[in-house]
Amino acid sequence: MAYQTKQQTAGQIKEEMATEVLNSLINNHERCNTEEWKKNWHLPAVLPLKASGGMYRGFNFLKLFSAGYGDERFFTFKNAKDMDTYIKKGEKGIPIMYAEIRKKNELNPATGLEEEIEYPIWKRYVVFNAQQLADLEKVDKVRPPIERKPFSSEMQIEQNEYFSALMMVADEMGIMIDHQKQDKAYYSPAADKIVMPPMESFQDYISYAGTLMHEMAHATGHKDRLNRLSVEKGKFGDEAYAIEEITAECTSLMLSARTGLKYDSSQHENHLAYLHSWGNRLKGIDEKSKKPSEEIKKEAAKMIMGAVSNAQKAFDYINEKVEAKLAQLQEKERTM
Repeated sequence: MAYQTKQQTAGQIKEEMATEVLNSLINNHERCNTEEWKKNWHLPAVLPLKASGGMYRGFNFLKLFSAGYGDERFFTFKNAKDMDTYIKKGEKGIPIMYAEIRKKNELNPATGLEEEIEYPIWKRYVVFNAQQLADLEKVDKVRPPIERKPFSSEMQIEQNEYFSALMMVADEMGIMIDHQKQDKAYYSPAADKIVMPPMESFQDYISYAGTLMHEMAHATGHKDRLNRLSVEKGKFGDEAYAIEEITAECTSLMLSARTGLKYDSSQHENHLAYLHSWGNRLKGIDEKSKKPSEEIKKEAAKMIMGAVSNAQKAFDYINEKVEAKLAQLQEKERTM
């Protein structure tokens, strides 16, 4: 079900989406500090899925992941009706976005000729989590839930198939993982290596895995991979560095959902300051800039949504290789 709450320009929609991205990341960061989150460390992270079974992407993934539901399935009003059930009274849906692709003719200044181009018109529609539907038995018959068993031990987390394959892929990509006796984790693009504190210095293996996934996200930006300028040129504290951190944060959440290993973003305290700083810029506030507030908002929204797009590309880059590795390992095991 699509709806338009008010007439908005493309720029206003992008600013609104960028604000929701930041709110999603801030909410997730703050939730990681709660006693409930720490108590439930052993419960697998949830991968938001469409009624068709496909994974939500980009903006929609972040919006639904941060909603905090324990069930991975999301449905529209029509989906619920088709399953002969309905939304529970008082439940509120989550507005997400889809792009309606349209075409128009536009003059190409390089050739002087008119060319047909495609452009997106962003629209909202509402989805509900399976837990918000009245008859879960009917839902389960049509779209059975994915079995998600709690991790019973640290050892079981270390044996996570996806994460193990991810480590193999890192090695095949030529990314060195160097454990050093120091307290900071970082990715060095010049050396193309991830520097990690010793494993025993982390609170648990999930914290170690989450930090490593975050640095892997940075490593996808190397010039021989996705060639993100924010990785190659960004320096601590500058704009490129700050936007690269949003890219890595979003990628980490996607990898967390895919592995089932919870990602504790509260380990990166400086990220919260970055997020609030971008939030101010989306309000037109930037003490370092002399530009008009509308221009500040427009640029901030463009960069944040660009970071989300880059995060999806980074996740796709890693996930494609990991899925291929898992298939290879399964085939090898089958033929043994």
